[in-house]
Amino acid sequence: MNVKTKLLGIISILVISIFGIGGSSVFMISSIVKKNEELKDKMEFQKEMKHIQYRLAGLSNDERGFLIN
Repeated sequence: MNVKTKLLGIISILVISIFGIGGSSVFMISSIVKKNEELKDKMEFQKEMKHIQYRLAGLSNDERGFLIN
């Protein structure tokens, strides 16, 4: 093997490696974005549940105050 063939082989391996790493990073980023969207939805649901919990606690306190008086 001469130097030109070895150099082309090494360069082709590097280029293929770069494309492989780029492809895997794109896949990972898209997966992270999808999970982030799911987390946002769950956080919105949690916020709504907290609001309902506060409303029920307020009603319970009003009820207790009414029964005492």
